[in-house]
Amino acid sequence: MKNAPATFQRLIDRLLDGLQGFACAYLDDIAIYSQTWEEHLEHVGTVLGRIRDANLTLKPEKCKVGMAEVQYLGHRVGCGIQRPEPAKIEAILDWPTPVTKTQVLAFLGTAGYYRKFVPHYSDLAKPLTDLTKKSLPRQVLWSPECEQAFRQLKAALTQAPLLAAPNYNKRFIVHTDASMFGLGAVLSQVGDDGGDHPVAFISRKLLPREVGYAAVEKECLALVWALRKLQPYVYGRSFTVMTDTITPGMAQPGRGRERGRTTAVEPGSPTL
Repeated sequence: MKNAPATFQRLIDRLLDGLQGFACAYLDDIAIYSQTWEEHLEHVGTVLGRIRDANLTLKPEKCKVGMAEVQYLGHRVGCGIQRPEPAKIEAILDWPTPVTKTQVLAFLGTAGYYRKFVPHYSDLAKPLTDLTKKSLPRQVLWSPECEQAFRQLKAALTQAPLLAAPNYNKRFIVHTDASMFGLGAVLSQVGDDGGDHPVAFISRKLLPREVGYAAVEKECLALVWALRKLQPYVYGRSFTVMTDTITPGMAQPGRGRERGRTTAVEPGSPTL
């Protein structure tokens, strides 16, 4: 039974093979998305045909067809944008102050699910993630810095920006940045209104060995890490990179860490 979810996911992936342009699924949650009503009718018919041919059944009361916006995997998705599900954010706002490492991890796990909506999430969460180190006791020492991080994360989630759905016919823009203790990046695209619209925010803490890097090395590390993380969006495409202190010459092959800088850039064609 341990393998049941993975086996079922493979079944659904096989069922939707070739339909990735308008259908996706996580276990039994299938989402069908279209640009026009006519396309949607065609797409829904195609997916239902696959389900019928596989001798699978659906419960009508659990199906929603022709919706402008739907709830999907903890998000509200539709009309080219996505945002956190309000009920989930409300639960995070009501979260009591953790007193053990297990409770801290539970909060970070729930809040971290929506980290793509929060700029510099790792920097904000650092005082809390530091509490989960194995060397520290089970009971946490809740400092003023921890309380501030706890409140700031809650506030950031309530003010989370709407994220635009990626448009693979448009050029992506990757904004990267490095701080004293973390890396951050924003994937965005220029919308029809001429504005820069975020598609996703990503971030991570610096490893202990990386904290001592020079500022320019941290910026290069942020670029390499971001391009690897965002590879599904930028691989094989032309895109623009917005970053501090890095020049095109720094992307030339070198030794050690410098050689690694080039690796992530090669699959695409960035403009620095």
